[in-house]
Amino acid sequence: MDLLSKNRIVFWLLIFLVVVNIAALATYFVHSGDRGKTTAETGNAGREITLSSELSLSPDQSKRVNEVNSRFRENNEPLFATIREKKSAIVEELAKPVTDTALVAKLAAEVGEAQGAVQLSNAKQFLELKKICTPDQTQKLANVYAGLYGCQRDGQGKGPGNGQGRHRHRYGQQRTDSITPQ
Repeated sequence: MDLLSKNRIVFWLLIFLVVVNIAALATYFVHSGDRGKTTAETGNAGREITLSSELSLSPDQSKRVNEVNSRFRENNEPLFATIREKKSAIVEELAKPVTDTALVAKLAAEVGEAQGAVQLSNAKQFLELKKICTPDQTQKLANVYAGLYGCQRDGQGKGPGNGQGRHRHRYGQQRTDSITPQ
């Protein structure tokens, strides 16, 4: 009888663990599907909220900025689609046993042209946003764009001080009178 009760405990423990594992897997798959949708649906909205807080925009300014950004996305979606298609064609051509390098070069040039058009449109977007912003907000906007482009503006370091020459010494405030000779 003791053996039978031990087996029951093990049996029910195994059943419990199987149920917990199935619930965990179901939760994982449900939430991973939601994460993809959330990122795709709210990706741009998140950036607009960040831009609004980054520039300290008023509600009216935020509304106008969102309109400019929406127009930018709508106007450039065909270019984005073209870039994706051309890049996909490049990858397909590169994956072939015999690659037509002339075709790859042509497709790369077309990607470059489309990206150039996006850059020009991006500059126009900046100019529209600049009309909405105050001079201080425009400087912040320029810093945001510099970060998006992966470059730094002159005088804009990565540390605190916003390019104003203020920085902290690695070892704190080092004064010659506070250092004792050894």
